[in-house]
Amino acid sequence: MTDDDRRANATGLLLDRETRLRCESGVLSSRIGDEIVVLAEQRGVYFGLDEVGAFIFEWVGRGHSLGQIHANITDAFDSDPQTAWDDLVDFSLQMIHLGLLVRDRS
Repeated sequence: MTDDDRRANATGLLLDRETRLRCESGVLSSRIGDEIVVLAEQRGVYFGLDEVGAFIFEWVGRGHSLGQIHANITDAFDSDPQTAWDDLVDFSLQMIHLGLLVRDRS
């Protein structure tokens, strides 16, 4: 595995192409056009996700690995694979930090 295939945040959480995430309990979401609004019910805070964020959030909800989501992003948005991977990992780490997503250990 190369450094390009994995990335860790300050707490040492490693994300790689096999990683699967899921919504944290108490997180609700609703699609509005091309965007998704995500509500962290326990904290009473909501977030708006743009088209790409909504795409990722929906694929996470379907139980796909980050590698599968990455392949779908590059196809759907005709993006550079390395940039798409970096953005996917950054987005995932941010959602974890905000308490919206957690690693699926099942």
